[in-house]
Amino acid sequence: GSNHEASIQREHSSVEAFDAWNNEEKRTTSPKAQFDKVLPKGWGGEINPFDYSGDKRMCDNFMEHPMTKAAGLKKVEVVVLRLYSGPMFTLYNNATLRKFLPTIEFILKGKKDSKAADSLLTDSDVSTEDLQEAVKHARKELGGAYATTILVLVSAIMKLRKVTPLPKDGKVYRGIAGLSLPKRMLYRDKKGNCGGVDVGFVSTSTDKNVALSYVK
Repeated sequence: GSNHEASIQREHSSVEAFDAWNNEEKRTTSPKAQFDKVLPKGWGGEINPFDYSGDKRMCDNFMEHPMTKAAGLKKVEVVVLRLYSGPMFTLYNNATLRKFLPTIEFILKGKKDSKAADSLLTDSDVSTEDLQEAVKHARKELGGAYATTILVLVSAIMKLRKVTPLPKDGKVYRGIAGLSLPKRMLYRDKKGNCGGVDVGFVSTSTDKNVALSYVK
């Protein structure tokens, strides 16, 4: 509704520049520039139908797109999807969501010792009270950056999930460059578990070759 619209616009009012990298391409922009690109005429105008470069029209009207209608997306949800598909993913993920657990771990280390922070991930002996306090301080330290945007983005993805067919084998692929996987992603622990959870939004593809194109 209008409250979400006002909050999202306020969350993208900064003109401070940031760099976003996508497949080795660097883009320097600001939250306000990205908001104005997606909604050139504000909430009462059309959602920009062109790609980031402005050269390719992606569709005639995003609100009339078959997926928009099938999922029952509201305009505010389509807007945040468009914002996420551009450079803003950097601030939503890396500057907000993926900072949350490291911030909690840092607080726990200061409160007790390094083992306390490690136990957050290994299901050991961190007390519920200590964890709740660390979460409270982490939220205060990170602030409410993009809280409404992320809330609406989750809503949009949940709606799209219901109308998006998955491959028969259930596999999707993600290309990762410049990183090495931790051991817990490759080897089972004493409980037989292996893998991990990305606390940010993750872009994947059903086409393995698309994912491999991002691996340099």
